[in-house]
Amino acid sequence: MTIFALGIMPYITASIILQLLTVVYEPLAKLQKEGELGRKKITQWTRYITVILSSVQSFGIAVGLEKGGFALDPGWKFRFMTMLTLTTGSAFIMWLGEQITDRGVGNGMSLLIFAGIVVGLPRGVVDLIEKRRMRLGRNDVPADGVFCSSSWSRWWDSSCMSNEVNGAFRCNTPNVSSGAR
Repeated sequence: MTIFALGIMPYITASIILQLLTVVYEPLAKLQKEGELGRKKITQWTRYITVILSSVQSFGIAVGLEKGGFALDPGWKFRFMTMLTLTTGSAFIMWLGEQITDRGVGNGMSLLIFAGIVVGLPRGVVDLIEKRRMRLGRNDVPADGVFCSSSWSRWWDSSCMSNEVNGAFRCNTPNVSSGAR
């Protein structure tokens, strides 16, 4: 478990909630149309809702950790410290995203989301290879095993191989009659 376990998701959720409310709730729509002052007010409300959502989510995580037996000293002290730590981590990420935006580097929240995806990419590739190994039941994974194990694997047959002559990629699909398998 990390301090930043909640990530930027509470902020994104709060932002979506307020965007949807501006369509439904007329005073909020008027506030958005007021210009810079209205947008600042909505941004402030987004921050408050982010902290509330972070608190609720971190409470759920704390209870789950207790029930899973991961808490050394379960109880309200553990729940409060978990809530405080995770909510602070989420608030820090929110602040960091706003600082990136304010300094003109780009959209801070989008850059943080992109960074999270890039950081998780190597682990995703390793997991993909491991799943392919387990699926084949052996430790040697063909070079094209990564492609067969991607999201298309539910449609493609498990017998993927490279064509030795020209290096072309070939998979037997269920809807193509390729003879015996």
